Amino acid sequence: MKGAIKIGTFARIPIFLHWTIVIFLGMILYVGFQYNLEPKEHLFMVLFSISMYVLVILHEYGHALAARRYGVDTRDIIISPIGGIARLERIPEKPMQEFTVALAGPAVNLVLALLILPILYFGREHGFHLLGDEIDFFSRYENFLPMLFYANGILAMFNLVPAFPMDGGRVLRALLSTRLNRVKATRIASIIGQVISIAFIIWGFAFGNFLLPFVGVFVFLMARNEYHVVRLDALLNNTLVSEIVKNEFSSLNESDLMATANEERMKGASSFLV
Repeated sequence: MKGAIKIGTFARIPIFLHWTIVIFLGMILYVGFQYNLEPKEHLFMVLFSISMYVLVILHEYGHALAARRYGVDTRDIIISPIGGIARLERIPEKPMQEFTVALAGPAVNLVLALLILPILYFGREHGFHLLGDEIDFFSRYENFLPMLFYANGILAMFNLVPAFPMDGGRVLRALLSTRLNRVKATRIASIIGQVISIAFIIWGFAFGNFLLPFVGVFVFLMARNEYHVVRLDALLNNTLVSEIVKNEFSSLNESDLMATANEERMKGASSFLV
């Protein structure tokens, strides 16, 4: 795959890292230098960032393995700075199957958060409290488990926002599809997703979070693309072969000029040599 590096295969699904992750890790190091962090604090920030991507990979495997249960294979999993995507061979068309596959990713993060919860509650002196402030959160080893707990919760909740291509958009489409046809359900979910993506863009610029507008643009384009793909599939599935196959032909002789053949082509009729 162009622009991505394969880092391994698990459960017969290859995992790729997009090259832009290098830029993201560089930004982390830059922030560390800005705050004069020590080498071990730098290292912790990098390790925590890597652990975040591990959570994303597990999230995507939730989708992939749930889809496999319904006979849908996953081509690969791609991890980028703004998240991951499990590229399924197709989306299950039965609403409740899509509903299950969409929820499987956030469910993985919620389960991980629940596993960490008793450790923080019973085994940590400061419980869920993060030590330090601002940049210190990401540079103190004592904060690793609570940050992992919050990260899982945030990943689950953010992905449930009802906007394509996030899981919440697919959950919404699946629920709408139980009452509406797939095209209409996708259109409604797509419009809602685009409205939310515009809110992301406005919110990001208003509060100085410049990653959020980037996510908003991505969500907006993907929401629109999802509707067009589903609409095209529906048109093709409901179109008769006779409506797209030409049944008028012009006969040409070997002695005819190419200009004659081109003229017939411009008329829109299929031609063949005799």
